[in-house]
Amino acid sequence: YSYYFHDDEAIARLFRMEFPEYPHLKLVLRHCIKNPTIKADLWRYLLLWVYGGVYADFDTAPARLDARTIKDGDDGFFVVEQYHILSQWFMAVSPGHPLMYYAVQNTLQNLLEAEDTLKIGAHIKSGPHALHAAFIAFRHDANVIVDPIGTGFKPVWSGTFVGTNNHTITVVGKGENENEYVKRMAVDAFTKTRDYRRMGMTHFSAFTEPNAKKSGQTCYDAMLSDVMSAVS
Repeated sequence: YSYYFHDDEAIARLFRMEFPEYPHLKLVLRHCIKNPTIKADLWRYLLLWVYGGVYADFDTAPARLDARTIKDGDDGFFVVEQYHILSQWFMAVSPGHPLMYYAVQNTLQNLLEAEDTLKIGAHIKSGPHALHAAFIAFRHDANVIVDPIGTGFKPVWSGTFVGTNNHTITVVGKGENENEYVKRMAVDAFTKTRDYRRMGMTHFSAFTEPNAKKSGQTCYDAMLSDVMSAVS
């Protein structure tokens, strides 16, 4: 196996590539993403769409997962996280997997509809909720209805599921024990908070607090200013 650690420049290189399947990508990146967590979410979907492979958050660690867990024939591989949805902090797919296509498109659509470019909830617009919306679309292509996220619903469970163009994903574990295969937070909260502060990073939740700063621009407003400058 090969391991790749992606720094800011590596992320920027991916975003500089041409993606005709995502015509609004560069405008959205330039004008509508102020929260670095949203950029990281979009990047991980796009990276897996292009290259495939295994993505894991930096602060995760293997538990039951080992080199034999993911099989050669697995088209996609996820664990069930605590809200009974697909893990977004650990994902494995083949290149060009339609689940990632939907994840990118759903995130871009959510950002285009943003009412203020500085007050966008990453967990809803680009994070786990966006991935679940992609899963709903993926399964819909196989004429299967998936439950939404919400109290009383457990929309994802272990098994192998068919979706778009007969692509599949394999899911392991259960929401009541999300750390069974991959430990979600191998770094404790105190250490993470301290290191965020040392690196000058802002937690994504700060962008949606009631007193958080506003841009006063919708995503479309922000993009329009760039378009008008180009044509004037």
